[in-house]
Amino acid sequence: MVSTNLVSLLVLGSATGSVRTPLMTAVQYISIAEFLSHLEATVMAIWIAGAFIKMYVFYYMLALGTAQWFNLSNYRPLVFPIAFLSVVLAIWQVPDTSAFSVYSQTINSAVGPVLFIVLPLFLLLIAFLRKNKKQEKQVEQQQ
Repeated sequence: MVSTNLVSLLVLGSATGSVRTPLMTAVQYISIAEFLSHLEATVMAIWIAGAFIKMYVFYYMLALGTAQWFNLSNYRPLVFPIAFLSVVLAIWQVPDTSAFSVYSQTINSAVGPVLFIVLPLFLLLIAFLRKNKKQEKQVEQQQ
């Protein structure tokens, strides 16, 4: 992320903030020996692949975490209901591109850090405390 932001900033300069997709605009200027040019499709493929990988990882974590939360032995029965709810809630929350624009500029800037930083750190803290508590019980049982 640092490298892509740096490339955009170095190529576009102060106009970076006014461009909707600065990396794609910066990639349009790439031309190496007039042979290696028009790399927009490659960057877009990498971008889409990264988005799908991120989506699948979050989906897997949601299914696995829900199964563990309900003390299920297998997460597979939850895969279809979670997918159905995800699609329905996504369509309900962001019905068109203008709603997505409003969401990304207002709500996501406040909710994003909570979902992607605070909540995982809180869950990590809980897991750490539970592990310490379990280790203390094992030490007490051994004595």
